[in-house]
Amino acid sequence: MVKIILISLLFAVGFCSEAQAQLKAPEEVKLDAFLSEVEYSSDNPDAVELVFWLPLAFWEVSVAQDETLRQEDYLAIADMVSEYNLFAVVKGNIGYFGGVTYETVDAILKDFSVTYQGSPLTAISQDDLSADLKSFANLMQPMMASMLGPLGENMHFIFMGSPKGAIDPLGNGDFSFQLGEFQRTIDLPLGSLLEDKICPTDNALLSGKWNYCPFHGKKLSPKQ
Repeated sequence: MVKIILISLLFAVGFCSEAQAQLKAPEEVKLDAFLSEVEYSSDNPDAVELVFWLPLAFWEVSVAQDETLRQEDYLAIADMVSEYNLFAVVKGNIGYFGGVTYETVDAILKDFSVTYQGSPLTAISQDDLSADLKSFANLMQPMMASMLGPLGENMHFIFMGSPKGAIDPLGNGDFSFQLGEFQRTIDLPLGSLLEDKICPTDNALLSGKWNYCPFHGKKLSPKQ
Protein backbone atom coordinates (compact mmCIF):
# COMPACT_ATOMS: atom_id res chain seq x y z
CA MET A 1 0.00 0.00 0.00
CA VAL A 2 2.82 2.41 0.90
CA LYS A 3 4.48 1.77 -2.48
CA ILE A 4 1.20 2.47 -4.29
CA ILE A 5 0.77 5.76 -2.41
CA LEU A 6 4.33 6.82 -3.27
CA ILE A 7 3.85 6.03 -6.93
CA SER A 8 0.62 8.04 -6.95
CA LEU A 9 2.41 11.00 -5.37
CA LEU A 10 5.14 10.92 -7.98
CA PHE A 11 2.62 11.09 -10.78
CA ALA A 12 0.71 13.83 -8.98
CA VAL A 13 3.67 16.13 -8.43
CA GLY A 14 5.11 15.51 -11.90
CA PHE A 15 8.75 15.44 -12.89
CA CYS A 16 10.55 18.52 -14.11
CA SER A 17 12.13 18.87 -17.49
CA GLU A 18 15.88 19.33 -17.74
CA ALA A 19 15.37 22.99 -18.59
CA GLN A 20 13.42 23.57 -15.37
CA ALA A 21 16.02 21.88 -13.18
CA GLN A 22 19.11 23.32 -11.57
CA LEU A 23 22.03 20.93 -11.66
CA LYS A 24 24.29 20.31 -8.71
CA ALA A 25 28.01 20.72 -9.16
CA PRO A 26 29.61 17.24 -9.20
CA GLU A 27 31.44 17.91 -5.94
CA GLU A 28 28.12 18.74 -4.23
CA VAL A 29 26.28 15.57 -5.20
CA LYS A 30 25.58 13.33 -2.20
CA LEU A 31 27.30 10.12 -3.21
CA ASP A 32 25.08 7.84 -1.10
CA ALA A 33 21.93 9.31 -2.66
CA PHE A 34 23.41 9.02 -6.14
CA LEU A 35 24.45 5.40 -5.65
CA SER A 36 20.99 4.52 -4.36
CA GLU A 37 19.63 5.64 -7.75
CA VAL A 38 22.04 3.63 -9.90
CA GLU A 39 22.39 0.40 -7.88
CA TYR A 40 19.56 -2.12 -8.15
CA SER A 41 19.24 -5.45 -6.36
CA SER A 42 16.42 -7.96 -6.35
CA ASP A 43 14.59 -9.18 -3.25
CA ASN A 44 14.85 -12.81 -4.35
CA PRO A 45 15.96 -14.70 -1.19
CA ASP A 46 17.39 -17.53 -3.28
CA ALA A 47 19.62 -15.46 -5.53
CA VAL A 48 22.18 -12.68 -5.70
CA GLU A 49 21.06 -10.32 -8.46
CA LEU A 50 22.73 -6.93 -8.73
CA VAL A 51 22.74 -4.41 -11.58
CA PHE A 52 24.90 -1.30 -11.27
CA TRP A 53 24.37 1.40 -13.93
CA LEU A 54 27.51 3.47 -14.54
CA PRO A 55 26.52 6.57 -16.55
CA LEU A 56 29.11 9.20 -17.42
CA ALA A 57 27.87 11.25 -14.45
CA PHE A 58 29.14 8.48 -12.14
CA TRP A 59 32.71 9.06 -13.26
CA GLU A 60 32.34 12.85 -13.14
CA VAL A 61 31.07 12.75 -9.56
CA SER A 62 33.67 10.17 -8.51
CA VAL A 63 36.57 12.19 -9.87
CA ALA A 64 35.24 15.44 -8.37
CA GLN A 65 35.01 13.89 -4.90
CA ASP A 66 38.17 11.76 -4.85
CA GLU A 67 41.34 13.72 -4.21
CA THR A 68 43.45 10.91 -5.64
CA LEU A 69 41.85 11.35 -9.07
CA ARG A 70 42.40 14.19 -11.54
CA GLN A 71 40.20 15.96 -14.05
CA GLU A 72 42.38 14.43 -16.74
CA ASP A 73 41.27 11.00 -15.50
CA TYR A 74 37.63 11.93 -16.01
CA LEU A 75 38.29 13.33 -19.48
CA ALA A 76 40.10 10.14 -20.48
CA ILE A 77 37.26 7.95 -19.18
CA ALA A 78 34.65 10.18 -20.83
CA ASP A 79 36.43 9.91 -24.15
CA MET A 80 36.24 6.10 -23.93
CA VAL A 81 32.77 5.44 -22.55
CA SER A 82 30.59 8.41 -23.56
CA GLU A 83 28.97 6.60 -26.50
CA TYR A 84 28.28 3.42 -24.52
CA ASN A 85 25.96 2.36 -21.72
CA LEU A 86 27.99 0.58 -19.05
CA PHE A 87 26.51 -1.84 -16.54
CA ALA A 88 28.18 -3.97 -13.87
CA VAL A 89 26.11 -7.11 -13.32
CA VAL A 90 26.25 -9.97 -10.82
CA LYS A 91 23.97 -13.01 -10.81
CA GLY A 92 24.21 -16.11 -8.68
CA ASN A 93 22.12 -18.77 -6.99
CA ILE A 94 22.21 -19.23 -3.21
CA GLY A 95 22.48 -22.85 -2.11
CA TYR A 96 20.83 -24.57 0.84
CA PHE A 97 23.77 -23.79 3.16
CA GLY A 98 24.26 -20.23 1.92
CA GLY A 99 26.95 -20.78 -0.67
CA VAL A 100 26.62 -18.78 -3.88
CA THR A 101 27.15 -20.24 -7.35
CA TYR A 102 27.83 -17.27 -9.60
CA GLU A 103 26.96 -17.19 -13.30
CA THR A 104 29.48 -16.52 -16.04
CA VAL A 105 29.32 -13.43 -18.21
CA ASP A 106 28.05 -15.53 -21.13
CA ALA A 107 25.16 -16.85 -19.02
CA ILE A 108 24.37 -13.33 -17.78
CA LEU A 109 24.31 -11.92 -21.30
CA LYS A 110 21.62 -14.44 -22.24
CA ASP A 111 19.41 -13.17 -19.37
CA PHE A 112 20.23 -9.45 -19.37
CA SER A 113 18.42 -6.89 -21.52
CA VAL A 114 17.97 -3.12 -21.40
CA THR A 115 15.43 -0.90 -23.17
CA TYR A 116 15.76 2.89 -23.54
CA GLN A 117 13.12 5.12 -25.14
CA GLY A 118 11.45 2.07 -26.66
CA SER A 119 14.63 0.69 -28.25
CA PRO A 120 16.57 -2.34 -27.00
CA LEU A 121 20.25 -1.90 -26.25
CA THR A 122 22.79 -4.23 -27.80
CA ALA A 123 25.64 -5.76 -25.83
CA ILE A 124 29.03 -5.02 -27.40
CA SER A 125 31.22 -8.07 -27.94
CA GLN A 126 34.57 -8.04 -26.16
CA ASP A 127 36.16 -8.51 -29.57
CA ASP A 128 34.61 -5.23 -30.75
CA LEU A 129 35.83 -3.15 -27.81
CA SER A 130 38.86 -0.92 -28.20
CA ALA A 131 42.10 -1.93 -26.50
CA ASP A 132 41.66 0.91 -23.99
CA LEU A 133 38.13 -0.21 -23.07
CA LYS A 134 39.33 -3.77 -22.54
CA SER A 135 42.16 -2.52 -20.33
CA PHE A 136 39.73 -0.29 -18.42
CA ALA A 137 37.36 -3.22 -17.73
CA ASN A 138 40.29 -5.45 -16.74
CA LEU A 139 41.48 -2.75 -14.34
CA MET A 140 38.04 -2.40 -12.72
CA GLN A 141 37.64 -6.14 -12.09
CA PRO A 142 40.39 -6.55 -9.45
CA MET A 143 39.34 -3.27 -7.83
CA MET A 144 35.82 -4.63 -7.37
CA ALA A 145 37.20 -7.92 -6.08
CA SER A 146 39.36 -6.06 -3.54
CA MET A 147 36.40 -4.00 -2.28
CA LEU A 148 33.59 -6.58 -2.46
CA GLY A 149 35.28 -10.00 -2.25
CA PRO A 150 33.56 -12.84 -4.16
CA LEU A 151 30.75 -10.49 -5.20
CA GLY A 152 33.24 -8.20 -6.89
CA GLU A 153 35.16 -11.11 -8.39
CA ASN A 154 31.99 -12.17 -10.16
CA MET A 155 30.91 -8.69 -11.27
CA HIS A 156 30.90 -8.48 -15.05
CA PHE A 157 31.19 -5.17 -16.94
CA ILE A 158 28.86 -5.03 -19.92
CA PHE A 159 29.10 -2.29 -22.55
CA MET A 160 25.92 -1.71 -24.53
CA GLY A 161 25.14 0.39 -27.57
CA SER A 162 21.84 2.02 -28.50
CA PRO A 163 20.40 3.81 -31.55
CA LYS A 164 19.26 6.45 -29.04
CA GLY A 165 22.79 6.95 -27.76
CA ALA A 166 23.86 6.81 -24.12
CA ILE A 167 21.10 6.89 -21.50
CA ASP A 168 20.92 10.46 -20.19
CA PRO A 169 20.62 10.55 -16.37
CA LEU A 170 19.30 14.13 -16.71
CA GLY A 171 16.80 13.32 -19.44
CA ASN A 172 13.08 12.69 -19.15
CA GLY A 173 11.25 9.40 -19.43
CA ASP A 174 12.77 6.16 -18.20
CA PHE A 175 14.73 3.07 -19.08
CA SER A 176 14.19 -0.51 -17.98
CA PHE A 177 16.23 -3.66 -17.62
CA GLN A 178 15.59 -7.34 -17.07
CA LEU A 179 17.95 -9.89 -15.53
CA GLY A 180 16.13 -13.19 -15.66
CA GLU A 181 12.96 -12.58 -13.65
CA PHE A 182 14.43 -9.47 -11.99
CA GLN A 183 12.99 -6.37 -13.67
CA ARG A 184 13.22 -2.68 -12.89
CA THR A 185 12.16 0.60 -14.52
CA ILE A 186 14.18 3.70 -13.62
CA ASP A 187 12.50 7.09 -13.83
CA LEU A 188 14.65 9.93 -15.12
CA PRO A 189 16.13 12.39 -14.36
CA LEU A 190 18.08 11.23 -11.32
CA GLY A 191 17.06 13.45 -8.42
CA SER A 192 20.46 13.23 -6.71
CA LEU A 193 22.03 15.24 -9.56
CA LEU A 194 19.54 18.11 -9.23
CA GLU A 195 19.38 20.96 -6.75
CA ASP A 196 16.58 20.64 -4.23
CA LYS A 197 13.49 22.81 -4.63
CA ILE A 198 11.68 24.77 -1.91
CA CYS A 199 8.07 24.45 -0.84
CA PRO A 200 6.60 27.96 -0.43
CA THR A 201 4.34 26.77 2.42
CA ASP A 202 6.93 25.52 4.91
CA ASN A 203 10.27 26.14 3.11
CA ALA A 204 10.97 22.41 3.12
CA LEU A 205 13.63 21.19 0.67
CA LEU A 206 12.21 18.61 -1.75
CA SER A 207 13.44 16.64 -4.74
CA GLY A 208 14.56 18.71 -7.71
CA LYS A 209 12.63 16.26 -9.92
CA TRP A 210 9.32 17.58 -8.63
CA ASN A 211 7.40 20.60 -9.84
CA TYR A 212 4.83 20.63 -7.03
CA CYS A 213 4.93 19.86 -3.32
CA PRO A 214 3.32 16.43 -2.71
CA PHE A 215 2.06 17.61 0.70
CA HIS A 216 0.67 21.07 -0.04
CA GLY A 217 0.13 21.02 -3.80
CA LYS A 218 2.06 24.28 -4.22
CA LYS A 219 4.48 24.93 -7.08
CA LEU A 220 8.05 24.50 -5.91
CA SER A 221 10.64 27.23 -6.26
CA PRO A 222 14.31 26.76 -7.26
CA LYS A 223 16.78 26.76 -4.40
CA GLN A 224 18.51 30.14 -4.22
